[in-house]
Amino acid sequence: MSGFQPAITIKNALNSILKREYLIPDFQRDYTWGTEQIERLFDSIMKGYPISSMLFCKIEPKTTDWNFYQFLESYTEGYSRNTECNSNDRPFYAVLDGQQRLTSLNLALNKSGTYSTHKLRKRWEDKPENFEKRSFYFNLTQSQAPSQNLDVEYEFLWLENEKTNEDEIYIDKYEQKWFKCNCLDRYSDDKNHFDIEQAMDKNLTKEERQRLNELHNKVYNAQIINYYLEDENTDKAVEIFIRINSGGTPLTFANILFSFTVANWKKGNFRELADKMLSNLPFKVNRDFILKAFLFLFHKEIRYQINSFNKDFVSEKIEKNWDKLAKCFEATFNLISRFGFDDKTLTGKLIVMPILYFIYHNNIENEIVDSISQEKNRDLIKIWLLRAIACNAISTHSDNILSSMRKVFTDDIEKSFFKTSKYIDFPKDEIEKSLKYIRLSNDNDFFNEKLSLRKDNAETFTILSLLYPNLNSQLSFDKDHLHPFDSCKKIENLDVKEYDSIVNLQMLEKSLNRSKKNQPLEDWVKEKCGDNREKFLEEHLIPDVDLSIDNFTEFYEKRKQLLISKLKKVLGMKQDDETGDNK
Repeated sequence: MSGFQPAITIKNALNSILKREYLIPDFQRDYTWGTEQIERLFDSIMKGYPISSMLFCKIEPKTTDWNFYQFLESYTEGYSRNTECNSNDRPFYAVLDGQQRLTSLNLALNKSGTYSTHKLRKRWEDKPENFEKRSFYFNLTQSQAPSQNLDVEYEFLWLENEKTNEDEIYIDKYEQKWFKCNCLDRYSDDKNHFDIEQAMDKNLTKEERQRLNELHNKVYNAQIINYYLEDENTDKAVEIFIRINSGGTPLTFANILFSFTVANWKKGNFRELADKMLSNLPFKVNRDFILKAFLFLFHKEIRYQINSFNKDFVSEKIEKNWDKLAKCFEATFNLISRFGFDDKTLTGKLIVMPILYFIYHNNIENEIVDSISQEKNRDLIKIWLLRAIACNAISTHSDNILSSMRKVFTDDIEKSFFKTSKYIDFPKDEIEKSLKYIRLSNDNDFFNEKLSLRKDNAETFTILSLLYPNLNSQLSFDKDHLHPFDSCKKIENLDVKEYDSIVNLQMLEKSLNRSKKNQPLEDWVKEKCGDNREKFLEEHLIPDVDLSIDNFTEFYEKRKQLLISKLKKVLGMKQDDETGDNK
């Protein structure tokens, strides 16, 4: 019968997860909690704070065509996905609200539970060497103030397995004893009472045994899981889900709309199809992006609205065209990767929407990346993308900007995807004219900001690519210091903000950069320029001045003016001696 049910223990809930009596419906979002949220959840539990009620829905066998998923037993940041579960042979409970908390409890306490966090400066690839595997520990001694979550009373931490060796009792440098929480079962007798003798065998002090007993009691005996049971058919599941998550909630609007898409998908499993497609992309792209892309490609309203992803839109526009859509997503991002961009340098994904639109509605997903017939479009798209990123075409009010971009292609997407016939050439000039982000007058602040960017700045690649637009995209290039960085460091009074800025950088093919190493600039120019020094300097945007490092200040000022002039040209801005548009 629907209504609030008697509270249960954490152990009861974990047993139901283990026996697949609690499952997650496919319209739920993925697990999103970070390590600190889990640590604070356990602090709240130990202090006796309420952890909010949960909402379950009882599902009878063969009453729904929806897919259901098991709870995670271990987690890798950014990559773990729930496993689908065959749920048609028995009744079970769908967890409509409480998945994040129950998953957190399960990760911390199940026997194989781990949380793998991404290592700093490692690639975002699902490989073990890029992640730090951790287990959940409780500080039994707590003789020191908490080291991370400073305001907690009970200190729990996800500690690195490499450091703890996954020991049941780990002793840190302060002689504090940390208990591995998924070993708690070993301290229970047949009646779920705390086994004091087992604890004494671990040489724990009375206070440490008391804290361990307290944790055991919270997990095995305290009835702290409160839940409301909706004992109705599953047609109401999405309605319930939206009702509890659509107002003042941690769920984003995009999360809810993704749930709608999953629920309205007729054949197959959209969640799995989308995740598979995203995993094939050379960039880290999230589900929010593909939802916004569906609206940009097909829907009259680009803003997220609660009814955007209704059954007709999902069925007729997305599901029916899914194979082509997936190919177009892959073609779009493969093309951008070919331009030399990566996750760091492509500073915002929404900027690619017009490219995706052009590829999809022109049916060129199989040609755009490599075909000779699309060489002109590749050049147009590349220069448009570089100019758009450099000029911050999408910064705020992104929906309005996307709407203006799409109006270049069509005034009414429900009637036609193009204003007249298809665009044969990518409409670079039309988009720039519509959005007016290309500056038509000189702006010293703009150029000073761009040329002061340091080597490792995400936008530096874009500016250098504009300065060197004719580089062969089939080759790999490095950002190279003209005057070597190490040599500049040795010169007193040289400012690192100058010698590590774009003014002292060039794009150089990798093999040439390796051979150049720390060669002084004046020696490198003499070696490489041959009989035509003037042409060599012009091609590399190097001023014709004394190139010794002692003359860095003059080099810096002269090259800055060269780069400003080149940027004005490639951005279509007015030169100092011009009065009209310079396109």
